[in-house]
Amino acid sequence: MTDVTKPVSQGSETKRLLREFWFYFSENRGAVIGLCVFLALVLIAAFAPLLAPHSPTLQNRDALLVPPFWEQGGNPSFLLGTDAVGRDILSRLIFGARQSLFIGCVVVSIALTGGIIPRPRCGLLRRMGGCGHHAGDGCDPGLPVAAPSRS
Repeated sequence: MTDVTKPVSQGSETKRLLREFWFYFSENRGAVIGLCVFLALVLIAAFAPLLAPHSPTLQNRDALLVPPFWEQGGNPSFLLGTDAVGRDILSRLIFGARQSLFIGCVVVSIALTGGIIPRPRCGLLRRMGGCGHHAGDGCDPGLPVAAPSRS
């Protein structure tokens, strides 16, 4: 009797893994809501020039400290009002999403670099009997800072 195995293509295996991931991910309602909020933030940041009603740096000297449109004295052309120099707050929030995402990417890159680069060195030093295994302990985002050491 011969054992015939069918080779699994890389594409079908990837699709299967993605379907399995989405099945378990979609079970967590909080994770799905968080993903939707994150995707909305990314889309708002990507299309900020199209979505913002005004330039975020334009100073409207005729509209200083205008309240939001639902309050008395509010102006529908400035939905969230203006600041002390007449800049539209909604436009500044929309364009601020770009800076927030950029800063988040930079911070994650620094954390990954600081956590990944010391690890191979730490593993090598541990094998050689050195004591360099503490160098990256605080760099992993999921690892508590006060993690007990394995001395």
